[in-house]
Amino acid sequence: MKKAKRIFEDNRLTTLGIIAVFAVILLHFSGAGAQAIKPSFDIFADYTYDMTEGKQDLNSFNVKRAYFGVKGSLTKEDAEGMKVNYRLTLDVGEFSDIGAKGTYEVKTVDGKDQTEIKSAGINGLYVAFLKYAYLELEDMGLKGLKLQFGQIPTPWVSFEDKFVGMRWWTSSFTDRAKVLNSADRGLSLAYNLPAKYGELVVSAVNGEGYKKPEDTKVKDYLARISVRPLPEMDIVKGLMLHYYIGYGKANTDKTKPDAESVRQRMAFGLSFDHDYFLLLGQYLMAEDGFDSENTKISKGAGYSVSSRIKLEKLLESNQTGLFFRYDKYDPNTDKDKDGKSILIAGPYYYFVDNKAAIGLNYTKEMFEDTEKNKDISQVILQALVSY
Repeated sequence: MKKAKRIFEDNRLTTLGIIAVFAVILLHFSGAGAQAIKPSFDIFADYTYDMTEGKQDLNSFNVKRAYFGVKGSLTKEDAEGMKVNYRLTLDVGEFSDIGAKGTYEVKTVDGKDQTEIKSAGINGLYVAFLKYAYLELEDMGLKGLKLQFGQIPTPWVSFEDKFVGMRWWTSSFTDRAKVLNSADRGLSLAYNLPAKYGELVVSAVNGEGYKKPEDTKVKDYLARISVRPLPEMDIVKGLMLHYYIGYGKANTDKTKPDAESVRQRMAFGLSFDHDYFLLLGQYLMAEDGFDSENTKISKGAGYSVSSRIKLEKLLESNQTGLFFRYDKYDPNTDKDKDGKSILIAGPYYYFVDNKAAIGLNYTKEMFEDTEKNKDISQVILQALVSY
């Protein structure tokens, strides 16, 4: 508990984030003619019943995530030309969820880069991170052109979460596989292609995500292009093709600041959005590490299929449906029995569209090395409150 206390004392992002939120609110209301500020929050709560071998009947109520934020514009609502917008979001999560691997990298008062955490001893405690904090220039000299600067969404994970719409059930495939970050510090340029043909996003970021500072001399460069081939043809206008690439360097040896190893990512995706169903398929490749006489670059690969069956039109009800996702990822294709697959499936219902929902899902994690890891089976009752 002393180690946990030291981390929370050192984690000043919570206080700084709250101060920043209130500072923007004050600045916003002190400016004449600006658009009204838009506060927001999202709460992901659940009841989990564990059916894993050796853990039968273990169950718990949880609040896995809560997001608090503000969005707004410093430009008059009826102003022509470029708009100046902003966003601030705090991410509050259960520490046993964020630090699930038992170690947590922080800069402590004694200068150590890594502090070991026994997560079982601090379950139920929460830590806050600044998830988003950026300035946005919209329609910057060209309609559909947008620049973001600060702590920003990354091109692939933000697309996946928004398209599938089930972040309150589980994080994205690439995030859950610990391959891509959902936010990072840097800048991005996005452009909506004319006539709804798609979107292009390019970013330059630190590459360490939103929970860690930069630790190399170079930046990561990320890009995603999403193309809608036939936007005018009703039957296939929901079809899109996606391509993502990321290249950067990682510091894998904390004792050597110049020890920079390869960090490359590539993903291909196909999505289809219809009145009655939604589908996203993706294939991911990752490369990490050094390529030398004594070491070899680790090559990971995997795929994910997500689908939502939309029943609201058939039932003439609020948003109602069935969600299914299957992930399979191998972090090192040259190593045997180090991969795993995940199945998530169940129904959901929105009491208020996009704002309050409940869902019941069955989640099963299946490991290739069954001698080292037991398959995890859980039934989870989940709830969403969003404003």
